[in-house]
Amino acid sequence: MTKPSRNVLCLSGGGSFGAFTAGVLVGWSEKGDRPAFDVVTGISSGALIAPFAFLGPKYDPQMKQFFTTVRNRDIYGSARCGAIFGESFADNAPLAPRSTQC
Repeated sequence: MTKPSRNVLCLSGGGSFGAFTAGVLVGWSEKGDRPAFDVVTGISSGALIAPFAFLGPKYDPQMKQFFTTVRNRDIYGSARCGAIFGESFADNAPLAPRSTQC
């Protein structure tokens, strides 16, 4: 009995270097021979890209937008209370539905 073939993609991490991986996937789609993947897994930024890679080229514009337009200030800012009175120097309020007061 033969096992069916599968297209498996494993994506490494690398923080901001995930933009390179996203670019490879977009370029692969533009080339026209990017396969549909049966399994996609990733670590760190690779895990953020994995759903887009699994869903296919029709999600390339969203992936490209995320890696080319989102800035640090869209994700975190300076904590108003600081680390002395708060939990951290950073504040993730930009990701929250509403910010919390110290």
